[in-house]
Amino acid sequence: MSEPIRLRMIDGGEGPAILQDVSAGGACLRTHQRLRVGEQLGLSMYFGRDQRYELSGRVVYARPGEQGFHARYGVSFVH
Repeated sequence: MSEPIRLRMIDGGEGPAILQDVSAGGACLRTHQRLRVGEQLGLSMYFGRDQRYELSGRVVYARPGEQGFHARYGVSFVH
C-alpha cells in the first residue's frame, strides 16, 4: 500500500505522510516529519470518494530512513 495521508500533531502542526500498511489496531507510515515514540497524533485518510477516516494514534516505533527516504513509524490507534 502507498496512500497519501495527512498527519496532525498535538502542537497544531500538520504534514504529509505515506500510509504503507493499516490494520484494526494501527498503521505503518513514512514521513519526513520528525516524530517521537509516545507522541500522539491524528491521521486523516481518504480512500475513494466517500471513505474518509479521522483517527487518533500514538507512535510506538520509529526507524530511520535509508539513503534519503522517509523515516518509518509504527502507530497504534487510540480510542
